[in-house]
Amino acid sequence: MTLFSHFWNEPLDWTVYSILAYAFIVLFGTIAAFWLFQAAAEIIPADIAGMMETFDPVAATLLSMIFLGVSVNSWECIGGALILGAVAFLAVPSKHPFLIHYSRKARASFSQTDKD
Repeated sequence: MTLFSHFWNEPLDWTVYSILAYAFIVLFGTIAAFWLFQAAAEIIPADIAGMMETFDPVAATLLSMIFLGVSVNSWECIGGALILGAVAFLAVPSKHPFLIHYSRKARASFSQTDKD
């Protein structure tokens, strides 16, 4: 979006409230969310954790529409559909011989490291 909206040209009015809001977003919206994801990734399988991380933007959009009344345009709906399509595409097992061989080889190496 920086091609169309040059945010660096907008004047900033830093108040105590805006600094606290920015700190809240950085601490809880970024650092705490990443830390919780890392903690969950140790408990649940990696493929499920990756799929949950992929659904994060879609869930955030849906929740903001429900609770904050945010309107969504057609481009954002197309982006959400592309995310869901990519997740569905990655969830389907591949029939390609190279990928099947690679998948078996990767599983064998992971099971070998689990035994060590």
